[in-house]
Amino acid sequence: SLTDGQKSQLQRIHLASRHLLKMIEEILSFSRIEAGREEVHLETIDVAELAVETCRLIEPLAVQKSLTFDYDGPTERLFIKSDGGKVRQILLNLLSNAIKFTERGGVSVRVTDEGQEVSLEVRDSGVGIAPDQLDRIFEPFRQATSTGPRRHGGTGLGLTVSRELARLLGGDISVASVPHHGSTFTFRVPAGER
Repeated sequence: SLTDGQKSQLQRIHLASRHLLKMIEEILSFSRIEAGREEVHLETIDVAELAVETCRLIEPLAVQKSLTFDYDGPTERLFIKSDGGKVRQILLNLLSNAIKFTERGGVSVRVTDEGQEVSLEVRDSGVGIAPDQLDRIFEPFRQATSTGPRRHGGTGLGLTVSRELARLLGGDISVASVPHHGSTFTFRVPAGER
């Protein structure tokens, strides 16, 4: 059996290893994209179920920071033809960023069926992004906030990789933000043949 101190240290080691793994995955994805070697593996996926599973995976990070975490999506299955691994990676990146840059308030996810495409929206009440930084945040190794210099960990590749993967799937990511009031990232992915 472990003492509370040992459990705490093991939890820190586990979180650090997950963080390092995420950084390595971002660098590898970026390398494959740059080399033109990233492949899309189309399959029929239930994007609502995928979103719920991804939210369950990331919600403990929000709880750990005392943030609210809300999900609003279809109660029925929502099938699309896409690359499930890439859709999950993009959503994980957007959610991780939302939690990382939010100190108070919360994070929410909304999944909407818009006919020819599905919209996955991640909204936070975090620091927001200055208007002159909105285009730059998708550049490699960038991390811009309305509060000035880079203060948060990471490679600065998450949004770059996410946008490139979204475009590889035939979709895109857009952002709307108000400094000191939060940001909304919207990932649109084609539904394909249903």
